[in-house]
Amino acid sequence: ADVVKIPPTLAGLHADVLLLGDTPGLPSTGLLYLASYLRRNDVNAVCRFYDDSRDYNALKSDIESLLEQYQPPVVAISMKWFLYISRVLDMCKIVREYSEKNGREIKIVIGGNTASYYWEDLVHYDCIDFIVRGDGEQPLLAICKNEKDIPNCVYKNKTDGRVVQT
Repeated sequence: ADVVKIPPTLAGLHADVLLLGDTPGLPSTGLLYLASYLRRNDVNAVCRFYDDSRDYNALKSDIESLLEQYQPPVVAISMKWFLYISRVLDMCKIVREYSEKNGREIKIVIGGNTASYYWEDLVHYDCIDFIVRGDGEQPLLAICKNEKDIPNCVYKNKTDGRVVQT
């Protein structure tokens, strides 16, 4: 797979959130809207629609490169379509492994139609911190700003492991 080059004007840019798409084309355009909303609310969002890497190692290399370059404290991944559940879970695992290996806490957020529908199963994956159900603008903004009240969200309480729905 071709490696997508980050434009030099973006090199070294810190991102408050890295938005990653799971599919090419129209379904991921919602990420642009989320990025726009977050930026209007003083959150620096970098958006990556799709990575066409065909194998796990190429996907891992590309995601790790983005994490190294932007060093985001939050990574949000679109889970729009059922067909891409496995790929999105791989992406979440790559981010989690990277954060643990580098001693950096990165909050991993998933959202989209499939994430909203299968949240009861997905909430038990250790590689996922938050599942946004429905519209993602306000929940993602709250997560990026470390707010305690996060609307339309499901997560596991870190203290006792219970599932919290807001």
